[in-house]
Amino acid sequence: MKGGLKDKLLAFGQQAAAAAAHGAKAAAKLASQEVLGAQCLLDYQVGPQVASSGPLGLWKVYSARSKKEGALHPLVSAWVLDKRELTQTEELYGGGHHGSLARPSQRRLEAFIEQCRHDVQALARLKHPGVLRLVAPLEETRTQLVFITEPIFASLADLLGGPASSLPPAAAAERRELRLSELEMKHGLLQVADTLHFLHSEAGLVHKGLCPASLLITQSGGWKLAGFGFSSPLDYAAAPGKLVYDYSDSDPTLLQQATQPPLPYVAPELVASGSAGVTSAADVFSLGCVTFELFARRQLLPVGHSLADYESRVHSLTLVDMSGVPMGLEQPLRQMVAPVVGARPPAAAFPGCAFFQSDVLLRALKFLDTMIQREPVQKAAFLRDLPAMCAQFDARILRYKVLPPLLGELRDVQLQPTLLPIILRIVKDQPPGEFADATLPALKPLLSSASGETLLLLVQNAELLAKAMPPSAAAEVLPALLVRAAQHGDVRAQEEMLRKVQAMAETLDYEGLKKAVLPAVHTLCLGTTSAAVRVGAFACMSRLVSRLDQGEAEAMLATAVKVTAVDKSASTTMCVLALGNSLAAQWGPRLAAERVLPALAPLLVVPTLNSQQFATAMKTLGGATGNALRPAAVPQQQQQQQQVFDPFALGSAAPGGSPQWPARVQQQAAMQPPAGGFAAGADGSLI
Repeated sequence: MKGGLKDKLLAFGQQAAAAAAHGAKAAAKLASQEVLGAQCLLDYQVGPQVASSGPLGLWKVYSARSKKEGALHPLVSAWVLDKRELTQTEELYGGGHHGSLARPSQRRLEAFIEQCRHDVQALARLKHPGVLRLVAPLEETRTQLVFITEPIFASLADLLGGPASSLPPAAAAERRELRLSELEMKHGLLQVADTLHFLHSEAGLVHKGLCPASLLITQSGGWKLAGFGFSSPLDYAAAPGKLVYDYSDSDPTLLQQATQPPLPYVAPELVASGSAGVTSAADVFSLGCVTFELFARRQLLPVGHSLADYESRVHSLTLVDMSGVPMGLEQPLRQMVAPVVGARPPAAAFPGCAFFQSDVLLRALKFLDTMIQREPVQKAAFLRDLPAMCAQFDARILRYKVLPPLLGELRDVQLQPTLLPIILRIVKDQPPGEFADATLPALKPLLSSASGETLLLLVQNAELLAKAMPPSAAAEVLPALLVRAAQHGDVRAQEEMLRKVQAMAETLDYEGLKKAVLPAVHTLCLGTTSAAVRVGAFACMSRLVSRLDQGEAEAMLATAVKVTAVDKSASTTMCVLALGNSLAAQWGPRLAAERVLPALAPLLVVPTLNSQQFATAMKTLGGATGNALRPAAVPQQQQQQQQVFDPFALGSAAPGGSPQWPARVQQQAAMQPPAGGFAAGADGSLI
C-alpha cells in the first residue's frame, strides 16, 4: 500500500516537473517572440530601417534577408507598425487613463487596424507590376502589425522630406540629398499612371490615398503603389449630407490623421460632400499634386490640417504659380488639379501628353519595361542602339532601369554577345553588395554554360567580375569559368584564359587554382597545336610559381620535359628556360641542382636558337646555376674563389676575349668538350 502511494506521488511529481518545464519553455518562446516581433520575422535577419510609409511615417520599413539557403525571396522588406506609438499618443491627447484609451480613441484604433487589414488584403488581391508585391500577409501581435513585401529603397515621402517621413536622422539626411533625375521621375510617374489606369478600368477601385507616403521606390528602381487602406469601389458614395472625410478638426490626434488621407493631396469632392459619389478623378487630382511636388519641390496645397486654408487655395488652383514645373507639363497639370471633377482627364491620358511622348530616352525605358514581350528582331534592333543611349543615362537609371530587363534577357543565347558588353559596363560601377544580390544570380547560369563569343567576353572581363563578386562567389565560379575556356577548343578563348590567369595570379582562390586551373593549363600545354597557346601556358606557369608548392614545381618541370621532347622550337625552348629559372629562384639550390639544371641543359644544343637567343639562354642557365650554387650552400673557400670566377655570368667574356668559367666547369669541359653546347650526363651533372 505504502509502495503504491509512493509510486503515485513520484509519478505525480514527475508530471508536475514536466508540466513546469513545458510551461517555462512556452513562456521563454513567447518572450523570445515578443522581443523578436512577429512570427514571420523569425525567418529573416532584420537590418536597419530603410524607408517609412503611411501617415506621419507610422509604417517603418526595414531591410531583411532570409535565413534559409536558396529561399524564393532572399531579400525582402519588413513593414512594422508599433501600436504603442499610437496608444501612447492618444493617452496624451485623447483622454486615456492608466494605460488605457478613451472610448472614442479605442474605436479609432480598431478602425485603423481594420484599415491596415484592408490595405494588405488589397496588396494580396491586386496583381499588377505597379502594385507593391506582398510576400507574407499581415500578422498582428500584442504590440505590432507586421507584413513582408519585395525589397524597398524608399518612399517618395522619404525623398521629399517633411512630416510623412520617420527615418532615423542619418538615413533621412541621405535620402533627402538624393536628387531624382527628370528622366527617372518621368518614368516613375508613367508607371504610377499606368497602375491607376489598371485600378480604375480593370479592378474597379479608387485609391483615394495617393500621396508621397503611398508611393514606394523598390530596390530595383520600380515605382509601386501601396496604401490601399482608403480604397473603395468606383460606385461608392457617402450617405446623403455626410462628408466622405471630416477634416473639421484643425488639431487632429495621431489616430485621427491615420484614419483619413492627408489633406494636401485630397481631391475637393472628398472634402466637400459625398453625395455625388467617388470617381477615378479623385486619384487624378492626387497624382497631379504629387507630380507638382516632385518637380517644383514644394507642395501644391501646403495646408497642413487646416480645412479653411484648403478651401481657399483650392478655389485659386487655376492661377497657381507653376515655377519649377517643366514647360511642357504645365497645361496637363492644371487640368489634373482642376477643382471641377469633369474638367480632369483620365489617368490614361497623362502619359499621352507631349512632355512624355517627345522624350527619346523615356521611350527607350518604356521599351525595356516591355522587352520580354517583344519580338527577337525588335530586341536585336533596340540593343544595337542602346549603347549610344547608355552614355546619356545617369548611374541610377543604368543600374535600376536598364540593367534588370537586360539580365532577364540573358536566357536568349542569340542575344548574349550583344547584351553582355552593356551589362558589364553597368556592373563596373555597381556596388559589390548590390551586384551579389541582384546581378550575380542572373549571371551564374551563364558563367557555367556559356560558349563561343559569350564565353570569350566573360573571360575577357574575368578581372572585372572578380572585383565585383564577394570572395566566396569568386572562388566558386571563376576557376570553373577559366577551365571551361581552356577546354572549349577556341584558341582565342584559350589565349585569353592564360592571359587572365597571369593577371589574376595573386588573387585567384588557391584551392581553385591548384585543383582546377593549373591542371587545365598542363593539359592545354601538352595537347595544343598552337604555338601561341603553348607559350602562354609556360608563361602562365612561370607566373604561378610563387603561389604553389614544390610538388607543383616538379609537375611543371615534368610537363616541360614532355613538351620539349617533341617541340624544340625557339619559342618553346626560351619559355621552358624562363620557367626553369623561376623554379630555381623560388625553390633554391636542391631543386635547381637535382631537377632544373638537368632539364634545362640539353636545351642549349637546340639548333633552332639564333645567336641572340643562345646568349639569352646562356644567361638564363647561368641564373639557374647561380641558384644551384648559392653562397649559403657553398663552403667558405669556394665563396672566396667566386670573387675571382663569377659562376653567375656563364659565357661572359674575359678581358682577353675568352669566357671565364668556374674551375670545375673548365675541368669537365677539358675532359669532354661539348660539340654544340652543354648537355646533361647520365648522372644529371653538367658536362
